[in-house]
Amino acid sequence: MLKIFRYTGLALLLIILLGGAYATYLWNKPHRDIQAEKAEVVEAIALFKKYSEAETEANQLWLDKTLQVKGKIKEILKNQTDIPVIMLDTNDPMGNISCTMDVSQKKSAESLKVGSEVMLKGLCTGMLADVVLVKCFLVNP
Repeated sequence: MLKIFRYTGLALLLIILLGGAYATYLWNKPHRDIQAEKAEVVEAIALFKKYSEAETEANQLWLDKTLQVKGKIKEILKNQTDIPVIMLDTNDPMGNISCTMDVSQKKSAESLKVGSEVMLKGLCTGMLADVVLVKCFLVNP
């Protein structure tokens, strides 16, 4: 009976150590450098149209991939952490392309104006009500 407790204790200790090592690996894992990654270029209107017509297919094409999206600025907002969120027009009243700027891009986003054409590079995280891109960088002023 004592051997069972000993082996169970050793097994639990091994599981805890392996879990801790994996958690440490995930915590220290380097972030993706979106700005340096190659990106597929797509128009904002085409991106939203594909997502609204066939979300599963669009996810296979673009989910968790770096995209360079070109479109007209519909609105400029700020999120709860005061980071600019650029809304690109899709010619559809049901949704937009929501581009949350990278923290390092806070100053460059201040120069943007509603109605101007812009190209943003960011990581596509799929569609909620809008197609969402995060960690966005301004490609052209």
